[in-house]
Amino acid sequence: MRSGLAIDSATTIDRDDAIWAEKTVAGYRLSVFVADVSALVRMGSLVDEQARERLETLYRSHSIQFMLPRGVQDLASLDKGKVRSVLTIDLEFDVDLNMLSAPKLSFGKVKTADTFAHKEVANILRDPEHKWYEQLVLCSSLAQSLLANRRDQGAMALYDLNNGWVTTEDGFVHQLKDVEDTIGYVIIQEFMILANAAIANYAAEHELPILFRNHTAKAHAACREEIQNQMAAAFVAPETLDVFRKRTHLLLNKADYGQMLGGHYGLNLPAYTHCTSPIRRYADLVTQRQLEALLCGRELPYTREEISILAAHINETLVARKEAAGDFFRSRANKLAESRLCKPRTLKYIEAKDFERVLKVMIESGEDPTEGMVEAFQYRLAKRLLNPGDLRIVLLLAPGLDDWQKLSQAVIEHLVGRPHSAIAVANIAVQSGDLEDISYTSRKTGTGHRPIFFVIAQSGDTKTDEVAATSLKAAKQRATICLLAKRRDLTGPTWEVPDSDEDVKKARPASRTDNAVAALQEYCQQNNLDLPHYEFKQRGDSHTPTFVCTCEAVGRKKTASASGRKGDAKRAAAAAIIEALEREK
Repeated sequence: MRSGLAIDSATTIDRDDAIWAEKTVAGYRLSVFVADVSALVRMGSLVDEQARERLETLYRSHSIQFMLPRGVQDLASLDKGKVRSVLTIDLEFDVDLNMLSAPKLSFGKVKTADTFAHKEVANILRDPEHKWYEQLVLCSSLAQSLLANRRDQGAMALYDLNNGWVTTEDGFVHQLKDVEDTIGYVIIQEFMILANAAIANYAAEHELPILFRNHTAKAHAACREEIQNQMAAAFVAPETLDVFRKRTHLLLNKADYGQMLGGHYGLNLPAYTHCTSPIRRYADLVTQRQLEALLCGRELPYTREEISILAAHINETLVARKEAAGDFFRSRANKLAESRLCKPRTLKYIEAKDFERVLKVMIESGEDPTEGMVEAFQYRLAKRLLNPGDLRIVLLLAPGLDDWQKLSQAVIEHLVGRPHSAIAVANIAVQSGDLEDISYTSRKTGTGHRPIFFVIAQSGDTKTDEVAATSLKAAKQRATICLLAKRRDLTGPTWEVPDSDEDVKKARPASRTDNAVAALQEYCQQNNLDLPHYEFKQRGDSHTPTFVCTCEAVGRKKTASASGRKGDAKRAAAAAIIEALEREK
């Protein structure tokens, strides 16, 4: 009898899947066991029709609407000590996690040896005396290696054990409510992605009609490597994560189901499906039925045309539900924002997402901002508490009334001091459809170590005059600021044309290592240099990781390491660059 461990959220009642890992002579065997719901829910039955209508289990704040009746759940759920019928996916790997052979799919029995909540996994991994310590250490190690491999192969995948940040299979970032849930979440996510990809490839090779899970990027999305780099940078600097999260929703489409194989952008896989949650998701049950029929030599329950019709039904229903839920939550958020407007003293200190909502409500009113809003906006601008999305809202969406124009002018002056933020504001505006694509025309003069770059920026009919700087990047930033100002009918900043023969001695950055990252970035900004670029590698296990950071800035490259936190390694690498500059004085 095969054994498995089931890991789920603390509130889970219906357990769709269990996992197991073991070492072999050649490397490792990973197994995923999925509840055989197809044996319990007859196609076309009343239970099946109800499931087709509901499509998925809906988790609400005060209630749960299950896709299947409780009796069917109890018979299918992989509860502790129970023997259940399952679909088994066995995968064989060498020691470097290269797949040795095609995945083996079969229907059989499994006994759930134990069940855990995500949080319990973290506790067990700290207890070498626990019965399941070795099994979960192996699962944890393999999951983290699988995730690292996926990242190296182009997937939008990262996680932060210290702060609970994780990515979904579609590449969207979210934060778990409890940091302790992170490693348990990552283990299950990696095993399920592996199983779903194996099933999708099997279906494609056997020309089996199933519901493929397809995902694409939008036409204006940056290249994959650039998005990955932005994600890595956001995880290292959590204060930028909110902006990155919003940006990914502007760059990536929502995944959907299809009879045709379209590939999955977020996972960077040629084929993907959903088949590991048949108790909670109807699409998984449909694919499971197709697999069982093929493996048992029976006639397929669904034709290719019927799969296509089902895909359209599921997609349309889920989109309609999401839009309805969005309308409800927007209405509730707007009411909260309106109540906040009645309490102007609190606007300075509310959370960023709440301030953004209040700002939008104020702008949508079509009226001038209240005195409380003006005061709060200026305060948050001075304290650098506004993200590029907030700045874009004021610059491109606010009415052309006097007080809004004054706030917009303050934003432009703010961007002059932080020109790198102007590119972020403009990119979000383009991705949101508030600006047409921006094009830059440049020319270069001067010789030797002091060239001068002249840049013109244009978006639609809005075109700037030439703006000069000693680096192309700085010139583009300045031209973008001028473009945003002109688009808003504001007075744009002016810069003197640098003297190409001028021998400028640049100030060295402050050498305080406690704030080395900020000091190095400020130095680069003041001297119109490319901002520092950081790359990270992780060594050791998940409990005592060592992070190695390589920093490239000011024509130099330094590497430093630190135990426990990425931020410490980042600061050490930045400090090494600063120390190198200090020695050259």
